[in-house]
Parts: sequence; C-alpha cells; structure tokens
Amino acid sequence: MALTQSQKATQACAYAALLLKDSQKDLTAENINAVAAAAGVKVDASFAQVFARVLTQDSLNTLVQKLSKVGGAAPAVASSGAAPAAAPAAAEKKPETESEEEDDDAFGGLF
Repeated sequence: MALTQSQKATQACAYAALLLKDSQKDLTAENINAVAAAAGVKVDASFAQVFARVLTQDSLNTLVQKLSKVGGAAPAVASSGAAPAAAPAAAEKKPETESEEEDDDAFGGLF
C-alpha cells in the first residue's frame, strides 16, 4: 500500500529531526525542509515549522533516551572472539542431581 503525501511528509520530518539531532545540527524548519528536499520529499513549510516547534532538541533527546530503554538492546551477533568465552561458561554448569531429574519427569519433561 502506498503512502499518502501527508504520511510521506510526516515520515520525512521525523527522519529529518532524528538526522539533525544525530549530526548535532539545529532543529529548525529550514533544516527540516533542507533534509526532506535532499531526500526528494515535498514538505509544506508550515508542517516543518510544527515539527521544529514540537520537537525541540531537549524533547527529542528525552524521547530518544526513553525509546532506547524500552525493550533493551538487540542481541549481539557472535563474533569469532566471543565463541571461546562461551565455552568455559558451558563447562562450569553443574550436573543435575537426581531430584531435579525426578521433577522433570513429574511434568512430562515440559519444565
């Protein structure tokens, strides 16, 4: 399904605000329009002004910090250096006792 012009403008302004924040540039309507124009998206000047007023640099920093805490970090991809570190952790695992094995059988091996 294709996006409407309004949806494209909203996304362009949001991405422009994040890009400007990341590059430590001023979050102004002119900068938002410049980034959107560079991306090939036509944004109404008043629309960019609303984004610039609502998303001040401080509120955008707060928003990014809050969103980065939700859900935690993505799992890291194992590299060749991480594999040897995981091997000793597996070797340190204590063997199961008989009582733990009996508990497993009581629930049909589901737990």
